[in-house]
Amino acid sequence: MARLKWLIPLLFAFLFGLYLSRFSNESKTFENSTLEKISPSQTTPLFDAAVDQSLSSSRQKASVPEPDQPLSEGTLIARTSSLSFLVSDVRLSLSGLENLTKTSQGEIINSQISEEGQTGRLLASLTLRLPSDKHQNFLDESRKLAQKIVWEETQAEDLTRQVVDLEARLRNAKSSETQLLRLMERSASVSDILGVQRELNQTRETIEILQAQLDNLGKRTSFATITIYLATEEGSLPLSEEKWRPLNTAKNALRAFIKLIKLSLNIVIWLAIFTIPVFILLLIPLLLLRKILSRSSLRRK
Repeated sequence: MARLKWLIPLLFAFLFGLYLSRFSNESKTFENSTLEKISPSQTTPLFDAAVDQSLSSSRQKASVPEPDQPLSEGTLIARTSSLSFLVSDVRLSLSGLENLTKTSQGEIINSQISEEGQTGRLLASLTLRLPSDKHQNFLDESRKLAQKIVWEETQAEDLTRQVVDLEARLRNAKSSETQLLRLMERSASVSDILGVQRELNQTRETIEILQAQLDNLGKRTSFATITIYLATEEGSLPLSEEKWRPLNTAKNALRAFIKLIKLSLNIVIWLAIFTIPVFILLLIPLLLLRKILSRSSLRRK
């Protein structure tokens, strides 16, 4: 009786190992059989032709741009930078920034210098626009004029999709203008000509609006805007606080909640599919062994 009870854990471990080894062998056999089914030695001419046709169609699709693919070359980025410098001499630093703007082929949009209340400390601000390819070099050179960089922020806005959308709308409007001009040439009555002329005027107004918007976006992507604040005391510089973005916070919280739900469901699925069958498989021989032991004990009595 004691020996049989000692054999129960060994039998449990043996059956569990047998189950795992069988499961591993079955998965390998299934993988090998799947690979053999699609091996090159067993492929047929019809299968090869289908593969060639699929590859050729994929190449043709790759050569044709998708509707959402940008029509303009490259990514169009509008960059805006804001900096706060602590300097020893406000006027001298402002003059240095103005000279740096000229050498960088930029233009000054706004330049201000003033005194702060009763202290008489000078404050200055400079807003400039320069070519995008000189943006980073200007920032590197301007930092050399500061004793301390109190605050710095650079924002990059991707305008590629907006530009592509405006270009498509502009092409459609110009195509409509061409068709209206041809229709006007074929119009015979005065009323038809006047009607076409009204449509033509509206279409040309739309073209002007779209072209102006496109030009504005072109300037934003071709030129970067930089604003720099100068002061001799850190407390005199404008406050800069990180923007609160509640929508981004809500999105991050939702993503974390979804990940938690997925993880919980995966655990439940694993327990249902793997643990329960293994438990049943191991429980059956234990019940049989228990029944045999009970019968043997009754016979001895």
